[in-house]
Amino acid sequence: MKKDDTIVIVGGDMNCEVARRVEGVTGRHSMHDEPDERGKHVQRVMRRLGYRMVSSDHKKAGRGASANHIISHQASKRNQINHIWMKREHAALAVRVTPRSIS
Repeated sequence: MKKDDTIVIVGGDMNCEVARRVEGVTGRHSMHDEPDERGKHVQRVMRRLGYRMVSSDHKKAGRGASANHIISHQASKRNQINHIWMKREHAALAVRVTPRSIS
C-alpha cells in the first residue's frame, strides 16, 4: 500500500483561547497562560486527533506581539481566536511567512 502524502492544514476562527506550551499541542507563542472552556475542548480534540496548533509556534511580527492574528474587542483585553492546525508529524513543515520573506 502506498503511503498517503496528504498534508492537512486546518485554519479558522475557533473563538477560543488556548494555553501556551501544552505538550504536543501548542507552542510558546499562544497569547494565553490558561485556556477558556472552548479552548480546553479544542486542545482535547487536537490531542486526540494528533494535531498541533502551528500558529502558536511562530511569533507575530510587530511591537510586543506574541501570537498570530490578535484582535481587541475591549481596550483592556486582547485575544487570539484564529488558529492554524497541522498534524503533529507535519508541523515542522510550517514556516512563518512575512511580506519581507516573499518579496
